[in-house]
Amino acid sequence: MVTWMRSGTGPKLALPPKLLFSVDGSNDVEVGTMQRSVGGLRYSGFAPPQGRTSYLCARGQTASGYGNRSVGRIESTRQFYLDSSVSNDGIFLSGFDPP
Repeated sequence: MVTWMRSGTGPKLALPPKLLFSVDGSNDVEVGTMQRSVGGLRYSGFAPPQGRTSYLCARGQTASGYGNRSVGRIESTRQFYLDSSVSNDGIFLSGFDPP
């Protein structure tokens, strides 16, 4: 499970954010759409590869303008490594954003 904790002064998202995955930090592949949960957003069912450095990115769209349909983008990217002795059931369970 991947959790993206959103609080404080961050802009409100216009649409549910997408979760993206990359092995090189540049070429992202969409994993799916995150769902709202208490204190943030979550995506369940992601099984990252083990034994290699990888990246996860949560990317959302914000409404920026009043009446002119302009939009902005907010995202958070994290590098991670899982070895074969670690369960992937709780990756970033305590929050995608740093404390």
